[in-house]
Amino acid sequence: MFAPASSLDRQANLLNLEGLQVQAAETGIFMLLLNARLAGNERVAKFYEDRIGGEFKPAYEGWLAQKPFENPKADPHPFVTNLYEVPFAREVTTIRAESAPNVQAAGRIATFDNDGCLWAEQPIYVQLRFALDRVKALAPERPEWKTKPPFRKLLSTPKEEQVAVTEQELMEIVMATHAGMTTLSPSRLASL
Repeated sequence: MFAPASSLDRQANLLNLEGLQVQAAETGIFMLLLNARLAGNERVAKFYEDRIGGEFKPAYEGWLAQKPFENPKADPHPFVTNLYEVPFAREVTTIRAESAPNVQAAGRIATFDNDGCLWAEQPIYVQLRFALDRVKALAPERPEWKTKPPFRKLLSTPKEEQVAVTEQELMEIVMATHAGMTTLSPSRLASL
């Protein structure tokens, strides 16, 4: 169930990225053309105008038909939505619609950023959050932590408040909370 949706989402994201890249290139050509025309260099303007194609050509022609240099009510540029559509936008919408039924919002278990890495909803790494939470979970078994820095700081500070620790203290916390664990231990502990 998740694999087809992930594959479709990846396909949609790649197409969307390609469309935005094409739009950026078309924007660049338009700016160069406009600068050449405003500078009175029609030969260079024609050079860039001849390179306009794809989705942008009808938008550019529609914009020119509004006589933008004479008409103050003309659209400010040809990239407005009534003239221009980002390349592949319809395909991306169709692909996303196909993938949406595969994974309903309630069934989604993770959020990924643009390069496919897991993106925690916290401002710190998941591994660090795990280590900090483990200090409080292990504290009853380790009464010496109540008086030993850096554990004392963590145990006496509410979870929602930040605690300043040095890199050395952080390493001590991670080593103490991960000692004796296998690679599967955090997953087992998280599911308890």
